[in-house]
This record gives sequence, C-alpha cells and structure tokens, in this order.
Amino acid sequence: MIENIDLNLRPIRNPAHALREADGDWTVLVNLDSAAAVALNETGMLLWQRVNGTATVKEIIEDTKKCFAETPPEAEEDMLAVLQTLMDTGLIGFEVKV
Repeated sequence: MIENIDLNLRPIRNPAHALREADGDWTVLVNLDSAAAVALNETGMLLWQRVNGTATVKEIIEDTKKCFAETPPEAEEDMLAVLQTLMDTGLIGFEVKV
C-alpha cells in the first residue's frame, strides 16, 4: 500500500547499500543495515539513480518519465510504489531537520 508520499520532499539514499546487477535487466539493491533486498528493473534503476537529496519526489518522477517515448497513465502511481518500497526497506529516506 502506498502511503501519502509528499511529492515536495527530497529523498536521499542510504549510504549503507550494495548494488549488484542480476540476470537480464534487473539490479538487486541490498540494505546493509538490515539485509533487506529489492530487485529493480530498468525503470526502478532510473528512479534510484535520480535519488540524490536535491531532487524532489515529483522532479524524480517527471525526469524519469522523460526517458520514455510514451508513459501510460498509471506510470506515476507505479513509480510512487517503487519509491515506497525503497522507503519501506530503508534504502531511501528523508533528511530530518532539527
């Protein structure tokens, strides 16, 4: 289930991760803190590569959509689901300002 992700937040990567290319066009990301793993396809990797702490969730999705000639109407919801999975596994998070 997708939580309400604030599209204006700027996600950052967990530096404690490992990345390994798998068979085909898949890549496996592992959270080294928890051993949680996620397999990402090409679109998932495009999203991951754009998580840099400066781009907002909305900017990441819009920039990723530009990589394809056509994107179906459900593409944004699917991308949010991938970002939610990355959050749930601790591979990305959001900076906490104190």
